[in-house]
Amino acid sequence: MINDLFDIKVVVENCNNTEEKIKTIYLAGGGAKMLMLPESYALQQNHPNPFNPTTTIKYELPESSSISLVIYDLRGSEIFNWSNNRENAGYKRITWNGKDQNGYSIPAGVYIYKLTAKSHESDQVFTQSRKMVLMK
Repeated sequence: MINDLFDIKVVVENCNNTEEKIKTIYLAGGGAKMLMLPESYALQQNHPNPFNPTTTIKYELPESSSISLVIYDLRGSEIFNWSNNRENAGYKRITWNGKDQNGYSIPAGVYIYKLTAKSHESDQVFTQSRKMVLMK
């Protein structure tokens, strides 16, 4: 089985505007799977927001990384923690059910979620936080 990374040039033409970007693709299994990889680390706003009872948190990894997603209340207390020691590069998502680490439903309110990713390839560390609202 062949696994390899390739850079491709993407040209987007829209009216009088032309934009060129280099995208990295991952070919697995002799071309059976082609995956466009993100250009940089990113943490997206959860959706829906406000939410009840579940929400989806999306993030982007340009390189294989160790990740940690922690959800805090406004007092700074840790509500929920999810981690993965080895996550492949790509576009990722986690669905959270509005429950704490013990499986109990949390009260309505404002919460902070924080993603930390450490690259296995370049040792780069990415950290970003965002706010979300649970309504009941």
